[in-house]
Amino acid sequence: MDLEQRIGRIHRYGQQSTAQVYNLVAADTIEGKIFLLLEEKLHDIAHALGKVDEQGQVAEDLRAQVLGQLSNSLSYDRLYQDALGDPTLTRTREELEVAMTNASMARQVVFELFQDLDRFNLGDYKKYDDEGRGMQRLVAFAARAVRLNAGHLVQIDATKWMLRQEGRIPIEFTSDRDRALEEEKLELLGLEHPIIHTHLQKFLDLDTPDRSVFGVIEGISGNGALMVWKINTQAKDGLANHHIVPIGMTQDGDRAPWLEKLGDKILGMADYGSMHADYWQKTVTQHKQKVQELLHRELLYSGIISEEMSYSATLLAVFGIES
Repeated sequence: MDLEQRIGRIHRYGQQSTAQVYNLVAADTIEGKIFLLLEEKLHDIAHALGKVDEQGQVAEDLRAQVLGQLSNSLSYDRLYQDALGDPTLTRTREELEVAMTNASMARQVVFELFQDLDRFNLGDYKKYDDEGRGMQRLVAFAARAVRLNAGHLVQIDATKWMLRQEGRIPIEFTSDRDRALEEEKLELLGLEHPIIHTHLQKFLDLDTPDRSVFGVIEGISGNGALMVWKINTQAKDGLANHHIVPIGMTQDGDRAPWLEKLGDKILGMADYGSMHADYWQKTVTQHKQKVQELLHRELLYSGIISEEMSYSATLLAVFGIES
């Protein structure tokens, strides 16, 4: 394997012309005999798999793969030492036979695991790129969360913010990973930053009634309750997934899709007092069975679940909304 790597370095050193490499072996030495025995076994495997080139030589990819697997299980130093007491190389041949068979099998397993990579196309995953909207939501959350603690998140430029809190030293954040590495004082803004993580956990730990918000939004089609659910799914093969699903419902228990499309407009709700809050809490509770039916139907319709899958639903928040 070391020899193969040294030959490969010729190209990495910038060789512009075709290079022909000659490997000379002293056949009358123990090392030479073992080397030629190894070549013989490699040719046997290559012919069996159809991995030889036009000149009948072992294909480079197969050679590298088998030798790479072999180096994990075979000690050549010990093989040479043992061969001194085995002039006919009978035991050495048997040991190489077993080692090469195992290496070939391991190479096939690795090939099967990674064969789909041949069809990998980064462009296929472009549709999952949110073009930075996730970071925008995180910044918006951080700005609102620190404001509840008498702090302010002030934007300095496109990727830099400053957190000001009374009685504390200002902290500079950036959403640019490279910039955070280059500038020592800049901290990377992300879900795992201690300040962000603390605020997230604080709101996640709220009791259900404290995650209910009620207010007025101008210009909507009708009144209703908007429920936000976290759905955890598990397929038969054990594959797990997580989804956030909004479900809008009228005061009569019917679907209210216009509430599910409000998006950030919810942040502009005007408070209308505790009396209406109690009303919407009771309404959602009274229609519990209908809510579950609406949610299940939506999960099936959107393809989030199938009849064979199991899932759990956790209510994250309730918005009682009037026009």
